Amino acid sequence: MKKDPDILDILRHYNKLSQSIRIIENELETIRQNIPRAADEIVKLRKENKELKKQLSYTNNVPKCLYCQKVEATWVYMPNGEYACDECVPRKCSCNMKPKDGDWESTDDNNWEYAMDENGRHLPCCEWERITIK
Repeated sequence: MKKDPDILDILRHYNKLSQSIRIIENELETIRQNIPRAADEIVKLRKENKELKKQLSYTNNVPKCLYCQKVEATWVYMPNGEYACDECVPRKCSCNMKPKDGDWESTDDNNWEYAMDENGRHLPCCEWERITIK
């Protein structure tokens, strides 16, 4: 029995269609699996964007040093809100003295020295607060 050529064409297309449908279903499953990861990535990127906006806002609002007016201030004097850069902040205050021998009761003036920072510079008065980005 001879088959109608139109029916053979329809059967070939049907076989190709079912194969195409399986491929599309596999691709859809891959997409479904990636959606939660993409959503997590979007949340992460939004948080990063928010932090960057905060930092940019902070950077744009950082005051200049009151003394040199050239450099971004890194210190603020808490009693009155003066700003100073690391080079201009007044250093060597009696509030940052420590005893050489560890005796805090010592009355010997030669027993006392100014405390130093990690760069070997005298510390500013304890009323100066370092400005930090958060």
